[in-house]
Amino acid sequence: RIMEIIPKPTRSVAQLRITPMMWRSIIKDEILGPCFEDMGYDATDRRKLFAKLDTNADGIVDCSELVSGLMSASRGKLEFDNSTSTFRSILVKVAAIEKTLKQSPAESSANA
Repeated sequence: RIMEIIPKPTRSVAQLRITPMMWRSIIKDEILGPCFEDMGYDATDRRKLFAKLDTNADGIVDCSELVSGLMSASRGKLEFDNSTSTFRSILVKVAAIEKTLKQSPAESSANA
């Protein structure tokens, strides 16, 4: 999907070079945006993620940086700070509680 969003001069994934402007298009994409949300990255974190992915700090995220960075991000190893990590943990726990509360009384009784 990324190859569909970025300008055409990039012929292959190996030649992929994402600028900050391209990154903004990627994180706002209707298909890719929810993928970042599923990994726990809100809109602010997605914008900050570019700097984390750009490991050599040249202002461009190449294919290698993108793949290794997104793999780390999907495993939760790419954190911004402790408060972000703590907040994400709280959100996951709240979501689990909400799911339990939404179960019908019969399901709750059966699970008890």
